[in-house]
Parts: sequence; structure tokens; C-alpha cells
Amino acid sequence: MKKIWIAFALFLSFSVVGMGSASAFPAPGTLPPPDMAQLVKDVLHDLVASGTINQKQSDTARDYLKENASDPRKIDPRKMVDDMMNLGLTDKQAKAIIEALRPPKPPGLPASIDEKVKSTLGEMVDSKVITQAQADQVSDYLKKNKPGPLGEDDAAKLLRDLESMGLTEQQAQAIRDKVFRR
Repeated sequence: MKKIWIAFALFLSFSVVGMGSASAFPAPGTLPPPDMAQLVKDVLHDLVASGTINQKQSDTARDYLKENASDPRKIDPRKMVDDMMNLGLTDKQAKAIIEALRPPKPPGLPASIDEKVKSTLGEMVDSKVITQAQADQVSDYLKKNKPGPLGEDDAAKLLRDLESMGLTEQQAQAIRDKVFRR
């Protein structure tokens, strides 16, 4: 009976600690949500200061963002570029605003698929799944073919292509799974 009470007390203490920390602080490794109005103001100010846009264009962009989105990072970027171009900004200026509003990438994540491929292939070479020559060959192939998300047909083609380069079926599947699937 004593063990049950101890277990219950521990459960309650962990529950209370967990609830308090979850509500008081952002999750580890995350940033608190920014004040969007201040973020937009700062971004536009920096773009005016750098000469990317002028003050009138800044005011136009601010009004557009205030009117069309509570969080501009959730707008379809293509629609935002088109809308801003209709308001008198250039394609380059609209894209500069979008890029500046984009949230930073969390630490530890690859900045691009190219970095993920390079990192993954390096790990596979280190663990002796493939050779460095095979990794270079696969890297060159992926740079030329730039596959995106893989459907069934795409995955089958990728496997065939990798096997045609001399990789075994297991090596090709390992590359497919580690690079293109989580």
C-alpha cells in the first residue's frame, strides 16, 4: 500500500511540474511566437535602411500585411508576391520582404535537401554502408535530377537508377529511406 501512495505522489508531482513548465515557458528548442506587428515593422525598417525598398513601398507593404494576414508567414508566398507587385513593388522587393519575414530554421536541421543528402551520405560512408565513390556518384545524380517528395513511381525510378549505378538493392533502399523518408 505504501508503494502505491509513493507512486501516486510521484505521479502528481511530475504532473504539476510538467503543467507548470509547459504553460510558463516555450518548449525546449523553440522560440516564443514573435509580436507580428513589431516583426513587420522591424523588417520593413531594415529593408528601407538597406535601400531595398523606399518608405512609400514600406507603408504599402505594411498596410497590405495588416489587412491580409495576422501572421504573414502563413500566406502563400506566390500570392503575396503577386499582390505586392499589383501594389507597385517589384518581384525582387516582394521576395525580399517574404524572405525577411520567414522564421529562422531551428538549430540542428539541414538548411536544404543538399545538406541533408551530403550529411546522410557521409554517415552512410562512415558506417560502411556505401563507399565514398558511391556517395559521390549518388550526390552527382541527385544534384542533376533534383527529386522532390517521392510518390510510388518516383521511388521505384530512384531505386532503379541507383541500382543501375552499381549499388545493391539494400544500399539503394537505405539511401531512399534515409534521404527521402522520415
